[in-house]
Amino acid sequence: MKIVVLDYSGHLPQADLSKKLCAKNVNVLHLYCTDYVSGTADFNFSPHKDGIIEFRGVGTDTGFDKYNLFKRLRHEKIIAKKFFGIIKNYAPDNVVLSNLPLLAAFILTKRLQFANIPYVYWWQDVYSEAIVSELRGNINKIWLSLLSRIIYGMERSALKHAIATVAISENFEMKYLDWKIDPRKFSIQPNWSAPEDFIDVPVRTSPLSEPYIIYAGTLGLKHNPQLLIELADMIAQQDSVTKLVVVSQGLGRDFLSSPENLRDNIILKDFLPFDELKNHLFHALAVIAILEPSASEYSVPSKVMTYFCAGKAIIAALSPENQVARYIRDSNSGFVVSTESADEMAVAALELISDESLRKQMEKNSRKFAIENFSGDKAADLFIQLFYQ
Repeated sequence: MKIVVLDYSGHLPQADLSKKLCAKNVNVLHLYCTDYVSGTADFNFSPHKDGIIEFRGVGTDTGFDKYNLFKRLRHEKIIAKKFFGIIKNYAPDNVVLSNLPLLAAFILTKRLQFANIPYVYWWQDVYSEAIVSELRGNINKIWLSLLSRIIYGMERSALKHAIATVAISENFEMKYLDWKIDPRKFSIQPNWSAPEDFIDVPVRTSPLSEPYIIYAGTLGLKHNPQLLIELADMIAQQDSVTKLVVVSQGLGRDFLSSPENLRDNIILKDFLPFDELKNHLFHALAVIAILEPSASEYSVPSKVMTYFCAGKAIIAALSPENQVARYIRDSNSGFVVSTESADEMAVAALELISDESLRKQMEKNSRKFAIENFSGDKAADLFIQLFYQ
């Protein structure tokens, strides 16, 4: 069997799926977009069984400008065309699509339909909902009504024509049913990271001489980076030693690096190669996740799955109804705190910094949760079952 796994963002669960499929004697071409700047998976992998795997980055001459609408739409049209050309030449039996921006997903799925190439839609976010939410309050009701129908219709079309949809949370099911798509084609597979990737983390020197907590991942303005500044200021009032390391790029990172927001106890770093990220996590006293409230119904911050695998105490500022919040509470792996201010985050951080016994217990719980609940093998079995249905 030949499969294309197309993950626009180059993230960990998708790369692990490709590796696990390969281990089950599936030939895999794994595609990702090099124009999109984000923390990416480790694409170094030598299969030990009969499957063949290739990781291939695909880029454009235009680059990706997330905050320029016309450049972004042009990029999505071009990258969809490039992805389709590669897929068509590879002639796979099935395609897995994940993390594609909405216009690119719409264009690519239409081309796949016309070429009679079946695909499974790995549903990571309700992108149309996020776009319509942005439009509300910025355009009049007539235009909003018209554009909403078009935008929702694009995502519905991509889902409707898939041979199966795999959502990352049960929160997606109601939207799927509202769109009157065949419920027999709907499955749920929560995101994961591979616990085995963190079994033999090389013990290297800590990247900092001082103790630190860390935020690693996407940081847009919607994530409210001001929370991190407030957190650093509150920690500094009681702890003059511990630093806050922020590993990210983009507008949120730019906000933190502006002169008025620079702090002596905030260390800013670009996205790191996977091995370096593991080392940073290994030495951190605690890890931080932030998800904007408006996205909490559907979005699941996959960085937290990596935090679980790394066995770290987690401080998560997100909706208490979010799936990840439930994971953290149920496993007693950290604290779920308010997204409105940094007060609760600072209390949690200072407690973890000062209480080694609590920190070690939460680290143990975090790792235990990952081992008991994350299985790329089971996910691969689900996708193979969907390919054959």
